[in-house]
Amino acid sequence: MQIPPRANPVGRPGRRQASTGGFREHVYVAIPLCIVLIAFCWMVTDGDFALFDAENFGQFYDGQAASLLAGHWDVPLPAISPEEYLHRGKFYGYFGFVPALPRMALNAFWPTMAGSWSRTSLLCGCAVTLCCCYALLLRARRWLGVVGPLARREKIAYGFFLILAGLGSTTIYLGSRAFIYHEAIMWAVAWALAAFDQLLGYLMDGRLVRLAAACLLTFLCFFCRISTGCGPLFSLLLICLNIVAWHVPDRWTGILPPAKIFRGLTRWRTPPPLIHAGFAGMTTLAVAVAFVAVNHAKFGTFFDVSPMREYAMMAAEPGRYERSGGKWLRPGNVPTVLLAYTSMDAIAFDRSFPWIRLQRELVRLPGSHMDGAGGYSSVATALPVFVILAFASGGVLSRRRRAMAESSDQPPSNSASLSIVVLGSIAGLAPVLAFCAVDNRYLHEFIPLLILLSAFGVRALFTPRPTTTLKRLIPFLLIALGLLQIYVNCSFALVYQRSEVFGVPPQPRAQMLSWQRRIDGSLKSLFHLR
Repeated sequence: MQIPPRANPVGRPGRRQASTGGFREHVYVAIPLCIVLIAFCWMVTDGDFALFDAENFGQFYDGQAASLLAGHWDVPLPAISPEEYLHRGKFYGYFGFVPALPRMALNAFWPTMAGSWSRTSLLCGCAVTLCCCYALLLRARRWLGVVGPLARREKIAYGFFLILAGLGSTTIYLGSRAFIYHEAIMWAVAWALAAFDQLLGYLMDGRLVRLAAACLLTFLCFFCRISTGCGPLFSLLLICLNIVAWHVPDRWTGILPPAKIFRGLTRWRTPPPLIHAGFAGMTTLAVAVAFVAVNHAKFGTFFDVSPMREYAMMAAEPGRYERSGGKWLRPGNVPTVLLAYTSMDAIAFDRSFPWIRLQRELVRLPGSHMDGAGGYSSVATALPVFVILAFASGGVLSRRRRAMAESSDQPPSNSASLSIVVLGSIAGLAPVLAFCAVDNRYLHEFIPLLILLSAFGVRALFTPRPTTTLKRLIPFLLIALGLLQIYVNCSFALVYQRSEVFGVPPQPRAQMLSWQRRIDGSLKSLFHLR
């Protein structure tokens, strides 16, 4: 049997076929990027564009950076209060350590800026998220066998997609305040998108450098936010098992049923060497070992990243411990949380501008032990365009599979090839669905799955000749829905930033009240309402 020079999944375009033109072809992306980043910068700075002003709950990573340089994990109380964990008389945070690493260098070079990086970090996280979304759009295009320069309608669709990813999603909501909660999840999702992009690239061409990049990005993602990092980590584990299964002799698959199952995840023309499985497996092991080591160094535990009894806010409100059943994660919470994040009722209406706000009433189903609910929305109310495109990806991939099966010049593709990254992105949702609380920032955990599938689903808009009037109208209907989606998410961010969250400065709060009086008054005068 002849062995090709590089492992390549069946039916996928080769590396040279994937070219989409030079750098100038992608210059158009600067327009949506600038639109999003300027709006995000306005939001994260309360409208004054002061990127280096300190946030009132944004200094933890500076404290963590200093403590790591000093050789310990505990931080000063002002850096973590009121989210501190008290263990053996010292204060700890449950947040990952990766966002603290850049602070080590930044505070060394600019010590007077210590504690003032959170806004800039969120802006950079937003930019990286958008770049990863665009990379996934191009990756999906190549995965589907589309080559050559981008058409004008593709550039329009991709540009609007990026604006939606920035302003029409929970990305802009995270920019409402530069809290460490928001910074952690922003960077975790950015690294998850980058990891999935590299994993898709690896499944296309089998290059070890892509797998190594995915391993590094997975490590960064996991130690920004553990729940988000479970997604790419699970994908790496599946890749390891898939490669090992392909190296199991055929005569053994009958007595090793799992080998046949893992083989079905991706069909290779020639399986990658076992060293690739070693890379993925060792990364999974290294993350697990580091996870256990950090937990033990902080709290003397192995798998409990945040002991509930040592959480200061839990101790201050004893009723919370009983409400949650003493556990952060519980399978019985899944129905309640899943309903909250998919419900059409996850939005509330108001009589004042902007007339909508986050839902705060939570429907608790039997078997759940919920600590509480902050303001939350759902994929149906905040991310409908991405949900539609995600469902459309099934039809796109099915048509591609049929076309390749009917083609005489290339072998049929394996329908499960995308399952490794899809299963990984779904696995990243498991912790947030089992969590004992709902909050709109946690909805950002759905972004990797939705963006990944939407990058394929957007290709449904590029059918050569729409045959019916409805199909011709679909792009315009999606644009209209997308504009509404942008309004909804920006409204959620604005109300949260200036009215609902703790520590709202007097000036933004007063400015919001002034806007409401002026806009509501103008509309009442216009329509002669009392």
